[in-house]
Amino acid sequence: MGGKISIIDGNYGTARHTRTILQKEQLLNNEVEEKPKTPLNALVKFYISGNEKEVVRRCRQLLQNEGIVCESEFLHV
Repeated sequence: MGGKISIIDGNYGTARHTRTILQKEQLLNNEVEEKPKTPLNALVKFYISGNEKEVVRRCRQLLQNEGIVCESEFLHV
């Protein structure tokens, strides 16, 4: 992961539907990858709705857990 990445918070239903499509097309990668040994830098834009502060906190924590240093933009829609 690196460079410019756009993530749209589509909530659980969208994620579940995406997983179903990937499974049908046999495109789902179920392998567990080793965490990167050095932090990755990325510009991440989040388009979020709902509880903005909690979502921002969770997104930052998830990225940090994966060793991703992120200069992020959080846009409330």
